[in-house]
Amino acid sequence: MGLSIRLLLSILILTLLSGCQFIRIDRAVFTPSSPLIYRQSDEFVFTPDGKETFVLKEKPETLQTLGYDRFCANTYRKVCRNKLPYIRYVGLRGYFDSEKPVKSDGESYEYYPVILENGEKYFFLSTKKDGGKYGSTSPITAVSFNSNFVVQPFIQGSEINIVGEYTNFDTTYYLLSNEKVLENSQLKYIRDISQRYSQRSKIADLLLRTAIEYNQDYDSYLIQPNAFENSSDVRLILGVNKNSSWLRFKVSHLSDSKKLITGFTVIADNKQWHSPKLQFEVLNQTKKVHEFFEIRANQQELNIVLALAKSSKAILKLHAENELIDRELQNTEKQQLLDMLKLSQLLSVRKT
Repeated sequence: MGLSIRLLLSILILTLLSGCQFIRIDRAVFTPSSPLIYRQSDEFVFTPDGKETFVLKEKPETLQTLGYDRFCANTYRKVCRNKLPYIRYVGLRGYFDSEKPVKSDGESYEYYPVILENGEKYFFLSTKKDGGKYGSTSPITAVSFNSNFVVQPFIQGSEINIVGEYTNFDTTYYLLSNEKVLENSQLKYIRDISQRYSQRSKIADLLLRTAIEYNQDYDSYLIQPNAFENSSDVRLILGVNKNSSWLRFKVSHLSDSKKLITGFTVIADNKQWHSPKLQFEVLNQTKKVHEFFEIRANQQELNIVLALAKSSKAILKLHAENELIDRELQNTEKQQLLDMLKLSQLLSVRKT
């Protein structure tokens, strides 16, 4: 008996060390729009019958242990406990059993009934902030749509095509050949801006990585990186109208409480810049305090941004009343700075 217990414990320890886990997955219960088909061996036959189909995305190795979320057993809340194991579900196809959601708050989330290639049923959670069903952090990508969509160029001269469209939250989204998702209004803004320039395809490709706001009163656009502001953030904001373009330099901090920031230091490898004492504006958001300093970008600010973008190590330090807040910029942030500089240069040359 003692030997059997020791053997069982050894197997259990080895299982845990190997990263294997016993995961409980709750499946949904609903009646499909058309009966599911099984062979005599009880093997499920995957038959989308023209419905919108998708596939579970591959993930970087560092994210594979997180599995796949958003496949829920019910529609009670905006989140669900299920985590589908990556190794079992990667590359698995599925289809939406309904074009319309079975539940939505009309503002932030929707639930769709889906059936996977293995016969399992779930309610798929689609969130507005992510861009709907196929947004940037969605675990799925589209395979085919239930409409006869004609593939078209994203913009004349671009190698990127629009390969599909779908509607979430009364908003039309376009699926691009690079697997990015673009909202209808953003596509219009990109086309409106880029058509004014001779290098419109280069401009449009760079604009794909941005978030664009249009001011109807001034007939102008504000363009900035399509990324949430980090706890400590430095970025360029580009303005453009029919006659000119301009750049603004912004340093900001987002936290749960006011820090009373009075200045900043940026370090790019062996180069450093120290700001004088500054007056940061304070904006109280929902459960967050946003402190920021923003000015027109002159040559000094452009030199700072270029050095940060090309450095191997870039650090932003914020001088608060009782502390020094520092954070190293990620490679994606440095690329965003470089993209904004390139975009600014391209937008300074109009069609002749």
